[in-house]
Amino acid sequence: MTSCAFIASGGAPRRRLGQETRQRVLTSSFRSLPPIRRSVRSRARLAPHTFRSLRAEYGYNVYQDPQDREKRQLSSDDVYAVVRKPLGLTLEEADDGMVVIAGVEPGGNAARTGVLRVGQVVTAISATFGDEIWSVRGVGIDRVMKGLQVRSGDFITVVVEDREIAEQKKAASREWAARRAEEARIQYGEREVIDAVSWTKVRSPDANAAKRATDSSKYSESQLADELEREMASSSSPYGQAWLWWTLGGVAAILAILAVTLFA
Repeated sequence: MTSCAFIASGGAPRRRLGQETRQRVLTSSFRSLPPIRRSVRSRARLAPHTFRSLRAEYGYNVYQDPQDREKRQLSSDDVYAVVRKPLGLTLEEADDGMVVIAGVEPGGNAARTGVLRVGQVVTAISATFGDEIWSVRGVGIDRVMKGLQVRSGDFITVVVEDREIAEQKKAASREWAARRAEEARIQYGEREVIDAVSWTKVRSPDANAAKRATDSSKYSESQLADELEREMASSSSPYGQAWLWWTLGGVAAILAILAVTLFA
């Protein structure tokens, strides 16, 4: 994991769990975030075909449903705190790219909110300007750190979830992503591959792999060699036609050389 610490103290506005009222903080100060001390641990890498590879393949964050991706404002269901800089938090990146609160400095700004606790998942933070928030589900600690650094003003809104709730949403989002992919295949069909020379449809890589696996189980190596030779010799095959023309051209060239040598 990668760990990032925010060490400081001071007062901060607060919102406790269970309260329906919120405190909106307005500020005209635009001081930058103080230098951040970072201690690097070993970062766990994800295996292939995990959420992160899906995110790269489909071009969106699979940890979020459509409403989460479009969300820019706080809602009544959100658990959040408005914290004065510096925060007094220790953040860690989990194996799935989620950023987790690993430590809360006693007496620090985050501790005084009464909301932020160790083990909670950071799901959103303040945008660079204004009251909007940015989702940070599964983006990794580097993106979160960048967002905190570029935030203008003295206060940062930090939205959190319990780990169990975050896991439930992640599972639901994975199912949603798989469903979207299946709907796309049904609507548009399987992907097609076009030959670069003839511009005709050829088998997709998946179909070719399946065919090779089937052929290898049906035929021995000698049978495959015989089949390849027949395909190359076939007049309908472009490879066979090329092979025949090269052979005929070579024979004609040899005969021409012999004729010139004998009758010269």
